[in-house]
Amino acid sequence: MHEPALRLPTARPIINKTDLAPHVGANLDVMHADTTRMRTNAQGLKPFVMTNLKTLAGLADVVKFIETWGMLQK
Repeated sequence: MHEPALRLPTARPIINKTDLAPHVGANLDVMHADTTRMRTNAQGLKPFVMTNLKTLAGLADVVKFIETWGMLQK
């Protein structure tokens, strides 16, 4: 029997490798709009992050999330 996956109370989806989007026909504006639409509820917009590790865009948000929810803060 499989154990249930760890579910963090504020799981944060990551749209990764945004630098590759133009090469595979993906439109980042559409991805952002779709994610915003799907993550908005009566309480507001639930967080998500788009990352490009070549330029480090979004990296600080991912690190902060891991430090906070992974209890790794100093």
